[in-house]
Amino acid sequence: MFDFIYFIVAELGPWLWMIAGFLLLTGEALSPRLSLLGYGLSAMAVAAFMLMSSPGSVFWAWWVQVIFFLVFSSAFVFLANRIFR
Repeated sequence: MFDFIYFIVAELGPWLWMIAGFLLLTGEALSPRLSLLGYGLSAMAVAAFMLMSSPGSVFWAWWVQVIFFLVFSSAFVFLANRIFR
């Protein structure tokens, strides 16, 4: 079980974040509230930063990806609440 999760996070890398961001933004388009916008944008931002960095970089371990996602999602959710209030 954990080998499969490790494979998904380690091997798919930025594509996993792009797929997650696309699904979150699609869910946002289908929902009447702005609840998934920040999370979808943060997943896309993590994917963009990973694609701009050198491929196979040790810097992008799974826990670094999660930390970047948490930081970006906090910032995007805060900004979305301030802008669309």
